[in-house]
Amino acid sequence: MSESSWVEEYLRATENEIAVDAHLYSIGGGNAGAFGHLPRPARWRGMSAKLRPVLRMVGTVSRVLWGVGAARAYLNYDARRLERYRQSCAPAPQRLTSECRELAVAFSSRAADVLHIPALSDEPKQWLTFPWAPIHPLPPGQAQVDAFSLLTAEDIELARKLAIRASAELRRRPPTRLWALQSYTAVRWFAARIALAKFTECRLLIAEHYDRWAMLADAVARSGRCNALTLVQHGALAGLSANGEAPSGRLHFPLPHRLTSVSRLSVYDAISQSVFLSDVLTPECVARGIDVRTFKPTIELTRMNTTGRASLLIVGHTLCEPLHIALMHQLSRGGVDVEVFYKPHPTAAPGNQVARQPWQVIHERSVFPAVDLVVAYPSTLVTEYANVGVPAVVHALDATPDMAAALGSEIQARLTEKVAATSVG
Repeated sequence: MSESSWVEEYLRATENEIAVDAHLYSIGGGNAGAFGHLPRPARWRGMSAKLRPVLRMVGTVSRVLWGVGAARAYLNYDARRLERYRQSCAPAPQRLTSECRELAVAFSSRAADVLHIPALSDEPKQWLTFPWAPIHPLPPGQAQVDAFSLLTAEDIELARKLAIRASAELRRRPPTRLWALQSYTAVRWFAARIALAKFTECRLLIAEHYDRWAMLADAVARSGRCNALTLVQHGALAGLSANGEAPSGRLHFPLPHRLTSVSRLSVYDAISQSVFLSDVLTPECVARGIDVRTFKPTIELTRMNTTGRASLLIVGHTLCEPLHIALMHQLSRGGVDVEVFYKPHPTAAPGNQVARQPWQVIHERSVFPAVDLVVAYPSTLVTEYANVGVPAVVHALDATPDMAAALGSEIQARLTEKVAATSVG
């Protein structure tokens, strides 16, 4: 493929990433402009409203600097850093790219957790990993290779050149101009694209839905370098709803670009299947026929409550921190003696106030405390805990602190019932 085609692939992938970020900023009546169109909204949305003018200024100034040399300087730096990392990699097995028939691509640590759970009917044997997404040790019989062990110094140089070109194009186009800072991942994206282009006759397995990395895998499959693409669901799509309504079978915001090359889909349930078929995959992709399979996401619980009290897990998100802190205050004054655990979102660091609350924070990604009740926004953990018999109280992603009293009353009632039932038993 021509370099221009690869740049267009990147721009399409980034437009999807922008759509996701714009939606996350819009939850609760916000907008991206108030945060300077900074990437990774989950990191910024939980900050105090007093700091938002500062964030807006930081985003605006950064965008100006990005356009007058900072982008090129940063992308050059990132390329040098990745070249040093490439030189440290052990050589990839010979003939891997020509003989591999199924490849799990771990674009993120969360994806790696999903792709090797026992609930999947056929676990992959070969993994492609990246330095920015470390994964847990693999089960016996499975192998992993670092994507950068497949690359040459010339490949890194090509990724650098393409990244600089794509970044300039992102700044030039009116629809994406305000989101120019999104190109901070461009060298990594092109390096991954070049690595995957080396495989032939290989089915790809991914656990990304429609972001820049999903679009990358879809582009590789569409180019004919790999002959099939399997997409495995990794999270509750209803979690992107702002109002907490029951899942409708539709995505809550439009995607600029849908996936075209998915041939197999592993989903939680019929509602999730409907979302993918209606709003994530193109009609042409669906018309060719999709092999749809269902699985139950599973977790292994760790017993951490040694006090004998009722126990509660709050599933954290930066958007929900004000509510959760108010809820903790409400529970502290309530009539039920409860031990509270708090599990932050795996990809967004919690705010400083989280560490000051009288709950136990669970930082380990693979640790899930055994509790009597879960409190969460529409999260994957609601489904995962339900599959092991733990109920949940679900609130909207944009629920405000003034809802803490009603939520606290419901939680205390549910825990009181649980304690009473346990005593009778």
